[in-house]
Amino acid sequence: MVMRNVRKPYPAMSDGGLGRGSTAQEYDPSARIMVKVVQGSIYGTKDRLPNGKPYYCFKGIPYAKAPVGKLRFASPVPIEKYAVSYLDCSRERSSCLGRDVITREITGSEDGLFLNVYTPGLGRVDQPADTLLPVMVFFHGGGMTGGNGDSGMYLPDYLVQEGVVVATVNYRLGVLGFLCLPQAGIEGNAGLKDQ
Repeated sequence: MVMRNVRKPYPAMSDGGLGRGSTAQEYDPSARIMVKVVQGSIYGTKDRLPNGKPYYCFKGIPYAKAPVGKLRFASPVPIEKYAVSYLDCSRERSSCLGRDVITREITGSEDGLFLNVYTPGLGRVDQPADTLLPVMVFFHGGGMTGGNGDSGMYLPDYLVQEGVVVATVNYRLGVLGFLCLPQAGIEGNAGLKDQ
């Protein structure tokens, strides 16, 4: 995922552009930062690290089509293009349906294939390879039945402060992620394929 700065602010959908019939809201250029990715443009937020330096957060980035209906037990299907011009990635979205590791309650949604990216800087497409930052991709624990990669549980601040780009990923859990019934056309391990 190559991120490039985009300078013009544009309106975005209040549901983040996921196509669920929402209304437009104003884009606030003082609080948000816009970048381009292969699937379109996204905007996130600029925040401060414990050492006072700025960093950028892009939360709730969908990395595959919603695994619902005919895609429920299928391998993840990549998103080719976002449904809107500018996707709101300023907040975390639903985690995948599973048991909360602390409260033991069932939480989340079937539509939970989202990732979060935290970076100390925004690169350029023409940036030399020797100046690129290291990237840590984090897949949460939870015994394949619960958990999520949200920042409330796993704070990325200190890694980002050391110059590391951090990506946390939600993947399908429990029966929705690991049911295997080949005779019914369910090959299994969808949760691993999400990773």
